[in-house]
Amino acid sequence: MAAAVHRHSEAALARLVPFETSLYEVARETHRRVQAFLPPNDLRAAFRELLFSPSSTLNFLIDETLEILQIEEEFRETLQAYLNTLPITAHHALRRPSDIHGQSLPESFSIDQPEQWLLYLPERILQYQFGDVPVLVPEQRPFLQKGIRPKGIDWWTLKVLRGIGPCAEIWEAVDETRTDSPTILKLVTDAELAQDFYRHVPKLKRFLELEEFHGIIPLRSIYTAGDVPCLEYPELSGVDLAGFMRDTQWGRTPPNPTQIAQIIRRLAKVVGRLHRLSQPIAHGGIKPSNILVCPTDEGTLSFWITDLGWSSLFCQCNPRLELSQVVRRSLKGSYQPLYSSPQLKQGHPLSPSDDVYALGVLWYQLLENNPTARPGNDPSWAYEHRRNGLSDGHARLIMDCLSEDPKQRPRDGIELSDLIKINMPSMKASDSSVSNQFNNTSKSHRIESEPEAPRLFVKPIKMDRES
Repeated sequence: MAAAVHRHSEAALARLVPFETSLYEVARETHRRVQAFLPPNDLRAAFRELLFSPSSTLNFLIDETLEILQIEEEFRETLQAYLNTLPITAHHALRRPSDIHGQSLPESFSIDQPEQWLLYLPERILQYQFGDVPVLVPEQRPFLQKGIRPKGIDWWTLKVLRGIGPCAEIWEAVDETRTDSPTILKLVTDAELAQDFYRHVPKLKRFLELEEFHGIIPLRSIYTAGDVPCLEYPELSGVDLAGFMRDTQWGRTPPNPTQIAQIIRRLAKVVGRLHRLSQPIAHGGIKPSNILVCPTDEGTLSFWITDLGWSSLFCQCNPRLELSQVVRRSLKGSYQPLYSSPQLKQGHPLSPSDDVYALGVLWYQLLENNPTARPGNDPSWAYEHRRNGLSDGHARLIMDCLSEDPKQRPRDGIELSDLIKINMPSMKASDSSVSNQFNNTSKSHRIESEPEAPRLFVKPIKMDRES
């Protein structure tokens, strides 16, 4: 991998462009080298070493690798920092409902196609590190100010990296003096966005004023006073919907069409509450990377919508992306244009109908069990799924959600939820549960029901079922 990065990412090593722009070529080169030198069992062993080796061992191996490859001095530090991010990226790619921290390899783990490597390649070098209390967002890595209270983000100390995005890093942070610790901080890492972030504060404040609904992780705080703009959300452990789909590709029994309809109905009902406010709000970022799947102690799978506030600000951004960026983000379920309605792509204002379109794409992808699947205009895809139990009513409803004409779609999430219920086929007892595995012990997990009334944010292990 180091050789592939050195060969294809020279501009990124010189910090002129993001690493993500060249990762498709890096993935192909890595796959070619692995196929030539590592049998499948050795690849599994190598991944285990990457996941479980202490940092001192990893640093030694990286230094040895850089010496063997005779890396130029001007690239050495950057490549070393990039390779040090590999274990974190691998853990993230392996997160799934049966292992929400990505601490193990699935029994059927393999990498058979070059594109699969894109999940394990870091998209960039981290700006923050464990133990930092970020104060600034300079070109170089921020620093820890001992004994000085940072202006921007209180006393939060970064503990666990939860995710990396094009413009932000998501960290679990702690403050032992606060009852709401730990928390999740979405730290802006894009210099241009950070400089200009204050423009978005008036829109974001509206999300702070919302009642907290079961099924949506609320925006808790906006930090703009210091030099590190960030958004704060309550901490909730789980795996995103792309990881949920990957888990079924690794051997877990996928949900059947009736169970999938229940999942979409849950999400539609949750986001529909925003749509039915006196001043309707659309989420704007309904996609697998923003749906959190949380196994609960009660044996249910709880589905939560994340990124409230942030998504609505940036859903209309359609930057020109390199092929590797498109493929990688599609695999991760975060490629926004795939979930954007024709109206959003044309620059129209965000509306509830756009969330309905995105839910239609999610519904189709869950049936295909593939976060990269793109629904086409040919309805023949429905025939195969009808053989597996998809009702005619639900097939038509998916097509309505994906209509280019917003007037043909359900008008909001509540109407979509109601139509899913009306067209729900007779359910067998098994349709109310989704198979999951913990520590190789099979366990049946029902899709959790939510209360009808709004309620304060409570972690799902303590939630009541819908009466």
